[in-house]
Amino acid sequence: GTLRGLAILEAWASGANMVTTRSNSAGFGNSAALVSAGGVSTGPADYTHVEEYNGTGWATATSLPAGRYNCTGAGTLTAGLNIGGKTPPAAVSDVVSEYDGTNWTTGGAYPISIEGTYSNGIQTAAIASGGKNPTVQSVANIYNGSSWTATGALPAARCQGANCGTTSASLNVGGTQGPTPTNTAATDHFNGSTWSAAEDYPSVLYYGAAGGAQTSAIVFTG
Repeated sequence: GTLRGLAILEAWASGANMVTTRSNSAGFGNSAALVSAGGVSTGPADYTHVEEYNGTGWATATSLPAGRYNCTGAGTLTAGLNIGGKTPPAAVSDVVSEYDGTNWTTGGAYPISIEGTYSNGIQTAAIASGGKNPTVQSVANIYNGSSWTATGALPAARCQGANCGTTSASLNVGGTQGPTPTNTAATDHFNGSTWSAAEDYPSVLYYGAAGGAQTSAIVFTG
């Protein structure tokens, strides 16, 4: 009464190292065309450092106009966003930068200065939710390629979690929850207008990463 067969197994494999060691950078794109922007490394100039990945190796790209870390990203290599973050030494920023695959230009400023948001989508339809400044936030805003519009707030204030999806079907996983900062396993779904609580992640997770769609996602590290 049992059906048995061969399963398709997926596995991780080592890729090429980045040009510079870094943390707290923004990422956007896919595994064959990826951008890492900003972040913390070994010196002040590294806050503006940008690298591109082509599926095989990393190469240095055009620097950010101003140094930022703990920023987040959305979009593709040729149409990306870098949202908020901290500007050295510690000021939180509302700056949004757009990337066309070669150059950075200033986009519509985020409604508040923010760091550590959950963000996903494309350059002309992105969503950013939660974050911190200086307390943990529950606000969410949608970007249309030029300006931000407020949408439904998160069920609870959160920051520094994993997320993926689109502006009409987003998934936020884990993070640090306020008002008294506590790391969480909570998960939220967004349907284009409102957020709802979903099944908790198997363990408490913050500073994690995610990819895929709301209904077919992978969450890793943290």
